Amino acid sequence: MHFNRYTFIDCLGPILICVYLTWFCTPFLRKVFGSVSYSVFFIALAVVGILLCVKNKPIDLTFSRSKLFFPVLFYMFMLTLFSIVGIGNAGNYIRISLAFCLMFFLEFALDGSPYLKPVLYYIFFVFFVTYCTSLFGLIANPMAARTLTSSAADVELQSLYALQNIGDIGFIQSPLLLSPFLVHNVIQRKRIKLCVFLWLLLFFLVLAASFTIALGVFLLFTLITILVFEKNLLIKTVLFFALMGLWLIDFSWLFSLLSQVIPNDSIAEKMIFLSDSSSWGNNDVGSRFDFYKMSFLTFLSNPIGVGPYYFVDSMGIGNHSAILDDLARYGWFGLAFFICLTICYYKDVLVKWNGLLKKKILIIFIFNYIVFLLLNPGFRFASESIIVMLLVPHLHLFYKNDEIRIADINLRSGK
Repeated sequence: MHFNRYTFIDCLGPILICVYLTWFCTPFLRKVFGSVSYSVFFIALAVVGILLCVKNKPIDLTFSRSKLFFPVLFYMFMLTLFSIVGIGNAGNYIRISLAFCLMFFLEFALDGSPYLKPVLYYIFFVFFVTYCTSLFGLIANPMAARTLTSSAADVELQSLYALQNIGDIGFIQSPLLLSPFLVHNVIQRKRIKLCVFLWLLLFFLVLAASFTIALGVFLLFTLITILVFEKNLLIKTVLFFALMGLWLIDFSWLFSLLSQVIPNDSIAEKMIFLSDSSSWGNNDVGSRFDFYKMSFLTFLSNPIGVGPYYFVDSMGIGNHSAILDDLARYGWFGLAFFICLTICYYKDVLVKWNGLLKKKILIIFIFNYIVFLLLNPGFRFASESIIVMLLVPHLHLFYKNDEIRIADINLRSGK
């Protein structure tokens, strides 16, 4: 009885964390249970789950335990201090920021737990379900993605799409960060069918959402991963020229042609939109780069930053790039923080992987994430925090069985 009681308590922590994660990354649940009281309730479940996971675990807060621990704590402390003192309008962003950082503490609590791998499988399942509902929803409602993206869009329509469990821009774009791992698995002949299926799911969803820049970056890092790990020189040469063509060729004519020959009206409408947005003269892409330029020029003219201003149309902050916007807010201090965060994350993940995954694939992932943060207002999406803080540091768990099986085969064969 004593054993069973403590086993149940040990299971309860991960279960509560899974309940929180289900709510956190499911648009339907976030909409139905989206009030402040419900948000506090689910966050409280996560906190209780963390405490239960670490109750019998020696908490080592030294620098050697997690190099990422202190940058995250420093970030949370400074943002909280700005909010309390009333510097800028950091209070408008602190809820989003703390929810993002909470994922780090969830990872900290689950690290080393025997229940970590089942939790990761469960997260993949929740992501898969929401991705499927989002794909079907975007095919049925071609402009749903733009409605969910725009802060000025019809609120009632946004609520309707959320109730259909259609993910927002963060949910659609963040899982694209996993594309290098999927491609690497295919090249290494590991879980080929599953990885190809998941890659195609990501591709068709971002295509259905008409996120042109995200689609371009997705294809770019797919090609980069193949170029790095593929050993066939001919394939590398073909892909190199394909990589050049991806950025140099105007594909608007191709999408225009497809819109004329595809019989489905919804897909044809999507092709017309992609034709307009992928043209070199596209005003939408141009306006985004104007926002990037605005933040960068503000950074150059204000080396120590203009202050923690979020979601404002003034102060010279474009609000379209996590890195450039924070450079405008915090100047060289913001740049130093990003560099420190990147180095600490790289070292932490390498330690957790313990050689089961290659350094090159981690470098490609981090580079991919940096591009994501340059082109998007990151550090705010539920799916982004789950992937970066929880999934990627523990992807090695899905390779352990492969390594054990290979070692066993080699042992039996006398190698």
